[in-house]
Amino acid sequence: MVKGMGSKIKDLLDSQGLRVTDLSRKTGIPVNTLYSMLNRDQTNEKIETLSKIADALEISLSDLLGQTDPKEEQTMNEQAKTTDQEMKERFRQLFFKLSEASESDDCTADDLMTITQAMLSIYPMFRTLV
Repeated sequence: MVKGMGSKIKDLLDSQGLRVTDLSRKTGIPVNTLYSMLNRDQTNEKIETLSKIADALEISLSDLLGQTDPKEEQTMNEQAKTTDQEMKERFRQLFFKLSEASESDDCTADDLMTITQAMLSIYPMFRTLV
């Protein structure tokens, strides 16, 4: 569900510890106009108004107009960091398995290739190194 502009601005105000009166003072937009905008929660506000709000909140207009709300974006970033750490750990495990296998007398080239492919599936950026 796409959030309306009012919800996005409320979330941004909350995350920055600001009130509507603070935003009004920074933008020059009357408090009543801002409250009306926040309560209507529409997606068709004037660009000039949104630009003033983005400047006051110290974000880009494109970020304000974006589809992702700030809380979801923060959660996605945290999940990406966790996933990245898990992938690095799995890659490290496979690397040690590859090292051990390469020193083993009963390890075949196919075994080494299977481990290497598993490593590459985890970290595609390492394909350029092989």
